[in-house]
Amino acid sequence: GLELEAGALERESGCLGAACEGPGLEMGALERESDEGNVEYKLKLTEVSRARFTQLVTQMKYRLEEGGGEALYEIGVADDGRAIGLSPDELATSLATLRRMCEALRVRMTVLRTRPTGCGDVAEVRVQAEVAVPDATESAEVRVAVLGDHLAGKSTLVGVLSHGVLDNGAGAARAGVLRHVHELESGSTQSVATRHLHFGGGGAGADDGLGLSGGLGGGLGGAG
Repeated sequence: GLELEAGALERESGCLGAACEGPGLEMGALERESDEGNVEYKLKLTEVSRARFTQLVTQMKYRLEEGGGEALYEIGVADDGRAIGLSPDELATSLATLRRMCEALRVRMTVLRTRPTGCGDVAEVRVQAEVAVPDATESAEVRVAVLGDHLAGKSTLVGVLSHGVLDNGAGAARAGVLRHVHELESGSTQSVATRHLHFGGGGAGADDGLGLSGGLGGGLGGAG
């Protein structure tokens, strides 16, 4: 894991234990990383595979949700809070990877400061959504169940409301709600489908900017 990676980096840099203490940041100054909250530690973001990149983007989305649209990244810091530090090339590559992650989520990043550790530099980066993600404790979620007789138009109604496209009389709106091939073939919904609508102030439709399913709005569900 990251602790082994941190150990390997220390050996490569020739920095062990207290030798990594520098004038800019003392070892142990940061608390161990928490799985909750909007603060994320990353030792380094180099040689990131496509699968790993997808995981990192998902993780960033979670941190943004936790911070109401803002997250703080400490680059060059291990999970246990040790400020290992990175070489100039490693730090530049890690920041470039972080920038790609931000571009994938359409959010912006700002390097607040870099600090020496004695074995390299640690970067503190703020990531912000263009449109803040509403805090779960402050947002309202309303769930609406759409019920009715067979072929009454429940799925069509949900499709029209969630996609903003009127039905063409041949089931086009309903197609956006169907989940299985046999439903498309029969033209009848045979499973529960859920779609989300987001609303801002005054009841106007809104997009949270991250493609997140949570936030202001409600869920519409239909079956049959």
